Amino acid sequence: MSPKEKMSFRKANKEEVMIITSAIAEFGKNLPLKILENEKILISKNREKKVFLVSKEVYRQFVHIKKNETPYFIGVNIGEIGKNKRFKLSIEGIHEVGKHTKKKVIVSDKGEQFVLYGHSILKKSVLRIPKNLKKGSNVIVANVYGDPIGLGRLHVNSEEIHNLKDEDLILINVLDRGWYLRKGG
Repeated sequence: MSPKEKMSFRKANKEEVMIITSAIAEFGKNLPLKILENEKILISKNREKKVFLVSKEVYRQFVHIKKNETPYFIGVNIGEIGKNKRFKLSIEGIHEVGKHTKKKVIVSDKGEQFVLYGHSILKKSVLRIPKNLKKGSNVIVANVYGDPIGLGRLHVNSEEIHNLKDEDLILINVLDRGWYLRKGG
């Protein structure tokens, strides 16, 4: 989006809310309620369908001022709905989901470095992984303090990790907070 281009916003429709809540529910059945209960969902009406969380108070102000002005930006961008009608979490969306989910893989300090440089994770970097996760599942990647640092896709079933060698691939990096340094900023 060019600096001259203004972003315009509208309230998410029922189909969009369903797409977003279904994607968030992948990380925990009750997560959509925890994350969205005090928020409104706005969609940008530009080329991409970016998804923003806005507090109810800010939303009331938005409704009031949008008659005369269009804000350049509002809320927290938690992701985007693609042309395939699938919701993809943004870096801030990962952070929001990561605060509430138990579907989180904890990595060592060295593992955190690898993630933030855009690399995937080997067994030797995994400190904790939830049980009963299937290969191909999306998980939040967190550092030793539990801070969400990325989104990964499991390369193996979590139950198989104990049978693997230290150099075996466990998690494929999908998106991480290091993106800000590498590409975003």
